[in-house]
Amino acid sequence: MKVLHVLNELRPSGAEIMLRIAAPLFRENGVECELLATGDSIGPYATVLEAAGYRTHHIPFARSPAFFMAVARFAKRSGFDLIHLHAERGFIGYVLATRMAGPGRLVRTVHNNFNFGGFLRVRRGMERRLAERLGVSFIAIAPGVEQTERSLYGTSPLLIPNWFDSTHFHPVTPEERTAARAAFGVRDGEYVMVSVGNCSVVKNHTALIEALARCTEFHWRYLHVGLEEPGEPERALAKKLGVSDRIQFIGAVDDVRPVLHAADLYVMPSQFEGLGIATLEAIAVGLPALLTEVPGLVDFRQYLEDIHYCEPSADGIAAALQPLLQKGAGLEAGRAARSAAIHQAFGAKRGVLAYSDLYSRVMAGAAGAAPAHGSEA
Repeated sequence: MKVLHVLNELRPSGAEIMLRIAAPLFRENGVECELLATGDSIGPYATVLEAAGYRTHHIPFARSPAFFMAVARFAKRSGFDLIHLHAERGFIGYVLATRMAGPGRLVRTVHNNFNFGGFLRVRRGMERRLAERLGVSFIAIAPGVEQTERSLYGTSPLLIPNWFDSTHFHPVTPEERTAARAAFGVRDGEYVMVSVGNCSVVKNHTALIEALARCTEFHWRYLHVGLEEPGEPERALAKKLGVSDRIQFIGAVDDVRPVLHAADLYVMPSQFEGLGIATLEAIAVGLPALLTEVPGLVDFRQYLEDIHYCEPSADGIAAALQPLLQKGAGLEAGRAARSAAIHQAFGAKRGVLAYSDLYSRVMAGAAGAAPAHGSEA
């Protein structure tokens, strides 16, 4: 079975990371995957995905019928049995073009809570329902995303939750913690927070920095992992608020585990999410987590009872941080239980098996319900 995954620019974010993890598992299940990037450039993560075994292609996106027909003809000419769409942008164009010029079998994963309003909501709902009638199978990556798609757009997506690299993330040991904190120059008694995510308005890092500036009476350090925006506005904000000496902007990293091992708390201040893979990884090493109470993050409540939640504002984040900072640094108990819960629900083998099964049923013209949550096969 030959599958073409269509994405935007290839960057180290959710769908791309999942595909990197899944590469050997898809091959084991007889699924040959290639990737098509449609950003202005192929993207900085292309080399990583190629090293994982994917063949990558690039057709820059354009809002014209010629672009969508070019993608459809490329898929047909290259012998792909099925197209797996990951991008929201231009979705219905791919559907119509592949019906006319491509293999005609499409799967669409919705990777976020797209809470559109006004006419855009109406239009996207019409497009999604039309796509379903044309045979497109929709997948939601989290219970919240599934509910959004059903309630706002009238579709019936299958639920196949995101996964993480369950072979690499395990509860941090005291020795790993000591070594990681030394590597980052953490002082004794310093409370270390980490966020992992490429910068954007949605990631809401500015609210976290503003909150931290209100907690300067505590000894804290913030490790910021992810690609920054052009002009580095978050660094400028930290300098303006007088906390730049407490924040380390680390950038993108090949292995996030040492950063997580150094931390006392994982923070995700997003305005909304699909189901953050970075959060899965952080909890899998046993870290306690402070998440904003927004779509895509509240889903974790059904898997773990001890996650801290707050409003996605500087005031809300500061109020939730203060008692945690007052408690102080330390290797918190419960890390093994947190890790076990995440491994059970979000193992990579489970997710890849669910997709491989869905691909087979789409090929046979009879896509059915996706498997329920469960442990790794």
